[in-house]
Amino acid sequence: MKSVTSTTTSALAIALLAMALLGGAAVAQEPKLDEGGHKLVLQKAPDIETGIVALVSGTVGQEGERFFVEHLTMFQPAMVVLIAADVEQPLSLELAKFRYDENAFSAETGDEGFISHRFRTQGELKLQVKPVGLPAGEEAGFYLIVWAAELPEPNLPPPVEVMGASNNAGGMPGWLKIGGGVALLAVIALVFFRLGRKS
Repeated sequence: MKSVTSTTTSALAIALLAMALLGGAAVAQEPKLDEGGHKLVLQKAPDIETGIVALVSGTVGQEGERFFVEHLTMFQPAMVVLIAADVEQPLSLELAKFRYDENAFSAETGDEGFISHRFRTQGELKLQVKPVGLPAGEEAGFYLIVWAAELPEPNLPPPVEVMGASNNAGGMPGWLKIGGGVALLAVIALVFFRLGRKS
C-alpha cells in the first residue's frame, strides 16, 4: 500500500464527507460480515459529487471491529476517515493489505477527534477500528468513511473501421487501424494482468 499523506489531508474534503454522513442525507450502509470482517462496497452517494464511498456509523467494544474493501487499483486515489462520536473517547485505526495483524498504517483520533489517511493500493484493503482505553463492557461510537476516485473510462478508438466509411482518402489503411486498435487493447490487458498478479 502506497501512502500519499499521513494523518493530514484537506479539511474541506473531511468536512464534506463528515457532513454527508452525520447529516444523514447519504445513507450509511449495513456492512455484511464476511472473511473475518464486514465487507464494504464503494458506491455513488447523492451528496458526494466525485468518487465512490462507503459510509458506516456504529459502536465498537474492546474487541474492535474489522472491515475490508475489495477491487481497489493504483489508478484510484483513496482516503479513509475515522471520526470519534465522543472526542473524549479516542479510537484507533489500523490499515492492512493482506492480513489484519500486519498493519501498514495505524493512528489514533487523539484530541482532534478524527483520523484521515490518503493512499493508493492494489486489490484489497483491510481496516480495524478499536477504542483506546475503553472500560470493560462499554462501547464507543464511531463514523467510518472510505472514499476512492472513480476509474476513468478509457477513450479508445473503435478497433474496427468499415472499409470505405472514411472520407479521408489519404488516411491510414483500414487494416492498419484495426491492427493498431487490437495492439492497444493487448497492451492494456497486459498491464492489468501484471497488476493483478502483484496484488
